[in-house]
Amino acid sequence: MDALHVACAEEAGADYFVSCDDVLVRRLNKIANIKVRAVSLLDFISREVF
Repeated sequence: MDALHVACAEEAGADYFVSCDDVLVRRLNKIANIKVRAVSLLDFISREVF
């Protein structure tokens, strides 16, 4: 299911894929050809809100 969500985020042109699953975030960021940036919820909030 995670792969489907990432694919949908890429297709929609999202800048971020936000997940509470830190293992998934680390794995996604190791993949070179992913178009969205995978971030944790706390990382997203610190980047975009504050």
